[in-house]
Order: sequence, then C-alpha cells, then structure tokens
Amino acid sequence: YGGMRFGAVSLRAGAAYAWSDLDVTRRVTLPGISDVLRFDGRSATAQAFAEIGYALPYGPVSFEPFAQIAAVTVRTSRDAETGGPTALQVLGRDQRLGFSTLGLRAEMQLGATPLLARGMLGWRHAFGDTTPAAKLAFLGAATPFQTYAAPLARNALVAEAGLAWRATATTTLGVSYSAAISDKA
Repeated sequence: YGGMRFGAVSLRAGAAYAWSDLDVTRRVTLPGISDVLRFDGRSATAQAFAEIGYALPYGPVSFEPFAQIAAVTVRTSRDAETGGPTALQVLGRDQRLGFSTLGLRAEMQLGATPLLARGMLGWRHAFGDTTPAAKLAFLGAATPFQTYAAPLARNALVAEAGLAWRATATTTLGVSYSAAISDKA
C-alpha cells in the first residue's frame, strides 16, 4: 500500500496476495451408497486497487470525494477428492472481478483528544465474473458439469463507520465497521 498527496489531491494504490489451503470433508448418503469424501486443495487471491481523492475541509470536518478501481483474481487449482464412487474432480479455474467505487469520506477530530471519527458512503459497481462458478466432474467421468454460487451484487451501497486513535504523528490505530447493501443482499 502506498499513497501520495499533492495539495488537496490524494493518490493511493495497493496490492495484496493471499493463498488458501482447503481441507473439506463431506458425506454422501444415497440408497446403496455411503461415502466420506476428503478434499485437500489450494486457491490463491490477488487484488490491486488505485484511488484518487480530493480533500474538502469544512470547519472541523474534512470531506473527501473519491473514485476507486480494483481488480481481483481468484485462482483455484485442479485437484480431486478421495473417497468413493461419488468423489469429484475440481477442474482449475480463474475468476476475474472488477470493482469501481465512487464515494465520499468524512473525518473529524473529537475535541482536543487524539480520537478521529471517520465515515464513508459510496456506490460500488462490480463487473466481470460476478457469479462464482466451478467446473466439476465425477472421477473417471468424461463429461464435466458446472456449479454456481450466489452472484455478487452488480450495484451496492457501501458504508463504513469507525474510530481511530492517532498514537503518534505517523501511527494511527483504529476500529471500523463496513457494510455493502444491495437490492438482493
């Protein structure tokens, strides 16, 4: 993460990479079949964002309208369950998403204390692979099938509220609550 300020204009950018080890056990019980299946797989998530904001001080409150763009890639490796005849093979897949956010931040120092109250309200638009999908096949079967998870909201109201404590001139500790609300979630 990094940022620069040019007068009232702020530029911020950041990147993150995370990997996940998946350890799943599932039970399949059908007439004549009772399987306990295990899956040990891996996935990785990469994200990058860039943002521009413009500071508008108004008395004790500092407002900042901003625009942000973010790109996220989730990569799932090809792997298979172990167990019985109902075991599945997960065919590797990349899910690519983008998010644009337009919003307004506000910050205000609480009296003479080093405490800051912060808030944000914005509109987030998602694009790309907004419906997570996985391509699976039964072990030994030639024909794969597709499964889908609940789709991400294409448009959402995003909000954040928090408190921060300015410990030193270069260190701030804080706590915040974030929410995304759409017509479907």
